[in-house]
Amino acid sequence: MTTYRGPHVAVEQVFQTSPPAVAIESLPAVTIATAYDVYKKEMLGTSFGNITGYKSMLLPWGVNKVIHDQAIAGRAVYDFFPVKAYADVFGQTEATISTEDADETNVTSDVDGLTVGRDATVVIPGTEKVAGSCNAIIPYYRATTEVKIFVTDKMTVVITGGAVASAQIKAGQKVFILIGATWTPVGVVAAIGSDETKIKLVTSYDTAVDVTATAIIVGASIETAGVIDCPDCLFDSDANFIADGVRPGDIIRIASLAIEDSVENYETKDAVMASVVSATKNMIRFNTIAPAGGEEDYDKLTYKTSEETVGDVTVAVYAYRVERLLGFSRNLEYIDANLDPNPPNNPLGIQVELVNTTMFKIAIADMDSKDVLAAGDVFIMCATNAYPTESGNTLRANRVKSVITSGTDYVISTESPIYRTSGSSTPVAYEDGDSILAWRPETQTDILADFRAVHEGELNVVKRIASVQDIVAAWCKDDDIDVHNDLAFMANIAFSASGGKVMYGVNVDVTETSLVQQYTDALEALKLKDVYSHCFGTTDGGVNGLMAAYCDDQSAPYEAHERIGVLAYDAKDALLMASGTGDLKFATKKMTFDSTDLVAAGVSAGDVIDLVESDGTFITSVTITETPVQGEATKMVALTDYDGTVDIDGKIGRVLSGRKDDQAIRIGNLGLGNRRVSVIWPGWFLADFNGTRMSMPPYYIAAAICGMDSGKVVSQSFTNYSFTIPGLSNIELNTNTYFRKAQLDEIGGGGVDIMIQDSNITQSIKSRHDLTTNMDAVEYRERSIAKQADLSAKTIRNAVAPYVGKYNITPELIRFLGQVCTVVSSKLVKDGIIQKMSIISIKQDELVVDKINFLIEITVFVAGNYYDITLMVKSR
Repeated sequence: MTTYRGPHVAVEQVFQTSPPAVAIESLPAVTIATAYDVYKKEMLGTSFGNITGYKSMLLPWGVNKVIHDQAIAGRAVYDFFPVKAYADVFGQTEATISTEDADETNVTSDVDGLTVGRDATVVIPGTEKVAGSCNAIIPYYRATTEVKIFVTDKMTVVITGGAVASAQIKAGQKVFILIGATWTPVGVVAAIGSDETKIKLVTSYDTAVDVTATAIIVGASIETAGVIDCPDCLFDSDANFIADGVRPGDIIRIASLAIEDSVENYETKDAVMASVVSATKNMIRFNTIAPAGGEEDYDKLTYKTSEETVGDVTVAVYAYRVERLLGFSRNLEYIDANLDPNPPNNPLGIQVELVNTTMFKIAIADMDSKDVLAAGDVFIMCATNAYPTESGNTLRANRVKSVITSGTDYVISTESPIYRTSGSSTPVAYEDGDSILAWRPETQTDILADFRAVHEGELNVVKRIASVQDIVAAWCKDDDIDVHNDLAFMANIAFSASGGKVMYGVNVDVTETSLVQQYTDALEALKLKDVYSHCFGTTDGGVNGLMAAYCDDQSAPYEAHERIGVLAYDAKDALLMASGTGDLKFATKKMTFDSTDLVAAGVSAGDVIDLVESDGTFITSVTITETPVQGEATKMVALTDYDGTVDIDGKIGRVLSGRKDDQAIRIGNLGLGNRRVSVIWPGWFLADFNGTRMSMPPYYIAAAICGMDSGKVVSQSFTNYSFTIPGLSNIELNTNTYFRKAQLDEIGGGGVDIMIQDSNITQSIKSRHDLTTNMDAVEYRERSIAKQADLSAKTIRNAVAPYVGKYNITPELIRFLGQVCTVVSSKLVKDGIIQKMSIISIKQDELVVDKINFLIEITVFVAGNYYDITLMVKSR
């Protein structure tokens, strides 16, 4: 039976007598950077020669926001830049296409795609022999002496006082003798006699027997205007040109100390090159005369002219390689065969008759002695016998769809409507009487490329990472965490360095107009998360400027989100003294700035000038040899050590401090004076990734430090504490191996945390002094002290928070809160997080009646950074 109880008010307070030992076990790291989709050997398209125009073809990237240029991604000097392109022309072997020198390779890249010019080449794998390991020769023998051919066999050439064996003449080379005033070819070498005076021919010479000649040449090409051409063969006993797949139409590039300018120009467009005519296992024969129209290498350079001889004897080859044209086409000779095919010369083209926009006629009679157009051929139309100039014109290429015979005409159908240009960039339809230029593609080359594009998924969205698989799922297009994917690689470093503790990351878009706004939005999103140590995937000064205010704001008592940050800078920014547009003259080596006061900037001898394009593309670097002075008018002149051979006009000159004492001062000035923010040094550093050595961004070091902030006990100072950077090896910092101790002190005195190593290259690195950027007192400068205080605050807050608002303020509540703090104190001390914690007082506020004031004193651990040892020296 229920006992009746009348109306009443009951207040009951029940306290836990043993509050839980609450302590923060993790301080989540945060990486904010750009995530990239990394494309390796991505298929861009197929090169068909001149398919899209007379000059080149454009293969699109196929993805948005491609990052392949330093101007877009900042100082991104990975070996990944510029884009690596490949030609899949050798079966399983891709040949790398250089995109660095458009004049040389006619391959360029921009934000739209890869432009492959018709003269672009790739090196055939296995055919490149470099200086020091090249045993190739150019066999050649020329002598003025009596020469006869044996009557008995008509196959033996006898040279009086000959030296054909010493000249290393090889089988397969042509033999010419001088009969009267005429050079006469008598055959091809089958073998060389041991006595140096006899050559055995492959077949009998039957035009003239027992003839006496007055000179002989072995190893030349053919007679041209009464003069024998230069040698036309290269022999290499170590080569196997057949196995390498060398074929007629390939290009051989040669450097020899005996060929004028060939070594200096070996890597340039002015190199000594020739087209391959034939190849055996050990020998290549190449073209030494102007190629005829219709040949694959129609517009390539000849090997040598008669004025550029290599002497009269065999020469050693310094280096050589065989290249293959990527986009060559066989010219169908619908132009004057003697005409230079390059614009702006005017062709004498075959004229066409208009049928409709996709069909035209050519008289059969006009095609006599020429190849008939066939399906798949490429052609362009231009005004009658008037080739458009390059400037301001876009030639519209088209393909032949079909060809039929109709009476006295060929009727040609095309794949798409036909347009031409007529003196402007605006295409116009073709007309009766227009001229046609046509090519027959001889190769179909798949073009592959390495590049990266911004991973646009969930920008400025905070991702919680609890495993490597989470990193891949969040920011990778495949299962590979690549060094060129900044955010994913940083997250992997931080996650590994923390020992696998939960962390967070945010993807920002480096291609957006305002990078600062991107990071501002990311930090705003992070305010909703209880995270701790932050690092940015950039060295941008504007972005770095956000960290201090953000950490201070979130660490305020009301926000209750204690935070710290680790920043990195680029040496190119830290050491910048002045910048301006100017001209550098090769004759005087003087760099003249238009409107930059170098004297006021403190520029001196030993400083460096980096010359860059307006988009940031690096050109060259020179050192100032004399302290600058004011030149004409307001211009400033600096004398440099420039050793180039051309003027460099109108480029941006960035003056960087090259004096170590001054460099130390400038790096030390990076300090921000904030105990919650650290700045690390060096800037970019060298390391190996998957066996490839490349320049790495400094924020990869910052990511490792952030991870350790989460994974190591906070009382552990990182001063002299060795750590690795997961994924990288053979690290080369160039800090304590570059600066003297006094200079390192200058840098550290500004509140910069310098990473050092025990030798020039090491697997691990360490902090010289684990500093914040506030050097006012030990309590502010030591990062470990800031972390001990932050973790204590977080732990006490979390321990007390469950009781807010639940109980009335009574002596019993005050005593209970004291017990809570005592348990927390024991836990923090026992775990080695702090040295000591004392509760000074817990009492109700005198003015705000629902407020309780805690006064707690903690004693932190302080790292032993300085050891003074005194030796008492005695003689007995």
